[in-house]
Amino acid sequence: GSPSRVSEGRMASNMQDRMSREDFKKKQELDELRKSGAIEPEKDADGNDINPHIPQYMAAAPWYLNAEGPGLKHQKDFRKQTVTQGIKARTVEGGVKGKTISRTRDEFGEKEGSRKKKPDAPRANGYDDSYSGKRDRWNGYDPNQFVRVLKKHELTAKARQAIREEMVDKALQGDKT
Repeated sequence: GSPSRVSEGRMASNMQDRMSREDFKKKQELDELRKSGAIEPEKDADGNDINPHIPQYMAAAPWYLNAEGPGLKHQKDFRKQTVTQGIKARTVEGGVKGKTISRTRDEFGEKEGSRKKKPDAPRANGYDDSYSGKRDRWNGYDPNQFVRVLKKHELTAKARQAIREEMVDKALQGDKT
């Protein structure tokens, strides 16, 4: 195919999507009348009114959703929320993946565990959770870790030395014969 044929094909598909000047003007006039309240607002698939003041970029569904008509369903979160009374959990059930998020709340509606209880002493692993402890670069570091690293390096150095000695011995034995 020549380049001109490709561009003609693109133009033909774009022409189907585009409105004529008269159609665009009619659409603009209709939108203005809906915004002023002279005409009843558009209805979506569920029969709900569509606010005419919502901008085009929010009201138009993306092309990959294959929307049948006007509406704001593409903007909604399809996970259903169930709220139970008291201290019980609030759960959000996923619509597509079946993902559940559980958050427990106290009687005031705050997440339980949101107010952290400060430990009196540092943790068993040596980590200090205080203001200065969180900003300390070496907080929670165990110096014995470095001793282990040194031992590992010593072992590898000994192994390398043994291999070198074997190579030197072989080279010397090869020279004698």
